Amino acid sequence: MNEPTKCSGKYSVWIMPEKKIYDKFSNLIYQLSQKYDFPFFEPHITLIGKLSGEKKDLIEKTSRLTSSVNLETIKLNYIDRVFDDYFRSVFIRAQKTINILDVNIKAKEIFNQGDPKRYFPFYQPHLSLAYGNFSPKIKERIVSDILKEFNITSKTDFNLDLKFEADKICLYSTEGKVENWYNSGGFSLK
Repeated sequence: MNEPTKCSGKYSVWIMPEKKIYDKFSNLIYQLSQKYDFPFFEPHITLIGKLSGEKKDLIEKTSRLTSSVNLETIKLNYIDRVFDDYFRSVFIRAQKTINILDVNIKAKEIFNQGDPKRYFPFYQPHLSLAYGNFSPKIKERIVSDILKEFNITSKTDFNLDLKFEADKICLYSTEGKVENWYNSGGFSLK
């Protein structure tokens, strides 16, 4: 597997799904990682990435972010793939609501990530299911396996129409190899 040796930035802020959805996707990601030889990672939606700084300060900012936002129900729409992005190889797009975009802007403000509205239209919330530099043929096999898991028989409609409540916002250390990433601090949204 052609894995990047390092992720840009030392930390990322992740939205973690409620336990039932977390467990379902954790099991699916694990099964796919075993079958297609990519590193296992926890199911999440990246809110903001490429963060650097003192861990203590970043944890405090994550806490402040969590206490200052109200995340509404997140809807997972359809399975998609990108052919030139290791970390978005196969994923499920989350609905791009005003609420999640506002939370992304708030995160950029708290973490001092430049003009928070500058890249507003480019934030695409998603839940990755496979990391890797796979051929188009292998990506189609992965998508097929995911469709089977969700009992979707259509070859053209990859809409999952799943909803979940966010459980926590967590600061993850994302330096180095994926298998070395870890939760540096999480805060409940409930």
